Amino acid sequence: MTEEKLLKYIADEVPFDQEISDWLRASASNEKRFSELKIAYALSQGQQQRMDEAVLQQQFDRLMEKRPQQPQIQPFWSVGRVAAVLVPVFCLLGMLAWQLMGNIQQQAVLYSEIFAEPGQIVSVKLPDGSTVRLNSGSSLKYANDFFHNNERRVHLSGEAYFDVAKDKKHQFVVDTKSADMVVYGTTFNVDAYESDREVITTLITGSLGVKDKSGHQLAVLKPAEQLKFSPDDRKYSLRKVSEAQRFAQWKEGVVSFRKESLSNIGELVERWYPDVKFVIQDDALNDKQITGTIVKSKPIDQFVKAISLSTDLKYEIKNKKGVTLIIFE
Repeated sequence: MTEEKLLKYIADEVPFDQEISDWLRASASNEKRFSELKIAYALSQGQQQRMDEAVLQQQFDRLMEKRPQQPQIQPFWSVGRVAAVLVPVFCLLGMLAWQLMGNIQQQAVLYSEIFAEPGQIVSVKLPDGSTVRLNSGSSLKYANDFFHNNERRVHLSGEAYFDVAKDKKHQFVVDTKSADMVVYGTTFNVDAYESDREVITTLITGSLGVKDKSGHQLAVLKPAEQLKFSPDDRKYSLRKVSEAQRFAQWKEGVVSFRKESLSNIGELVERWYPDVKFVIQDDALNDKQITGTIVKSKPIDQFVKAISLSTDLKYEIKNKKGVTLIIFE
């Protein structure tokens, strides 16, 4: 593997392929070298590194503890004696600064972060070949040194569908606000928006472990099982679901729901249609259960009309300053 090819991949000039993947997994020294090249490229592009201030302070304190005791300063030194002392002092300071910067560079971790703006669905291909689909209003963050700490870890806020490449040596971890999903190769959906009270994950194929943020394993899911976890009371439920794939249909622009509350449907609609606002004037309607399907390519008023015909709901559509208000009374 040539550094020229690695640099072209880092600069997004060539795609990630099997040769790069095999080279990264061959040894820890390869991963370290790849990280060094990423840092060098980022610095050359003027990107700012995200560094932990606590780590920097620890490094500085450790270095300062090692400095030699200062000699007693005697008055009336000659210029020659002052120069003789200052030269080694400056050399020492230079060495400390050089060591500090070297340690900082080794511990600096660069991240990539991808956002799906409201109304968008974004596809992401990770360095290990895994693919992710991000739902509207979601974000995904991961270290550019993807095999950092001998694992593959991504941080999710929102909803995403994962198709994880198999790698028994490097577990794949999805880090959310209140639970972590641990896999080696599988397909599953995670719903973990910051505004939601629960984290919901549905397994399509393979096997999936779910842990809370303290590291306690809640359950190991089998295909067609769904886990809901509430961090507030630390309770979870595990159930079998029919047609598990329907919980990931959103990636194709379709959402089917059964007996879903009107308030939850309103949140979904607002994520998919950024210029639409659901207004439920009667609080008693918040928990009204609705069954239906939203097709993103179709106008939202068709969906609202359909649920109105199948229920006793009455609605009104208004346009105000470029925003479509769907008002349920």
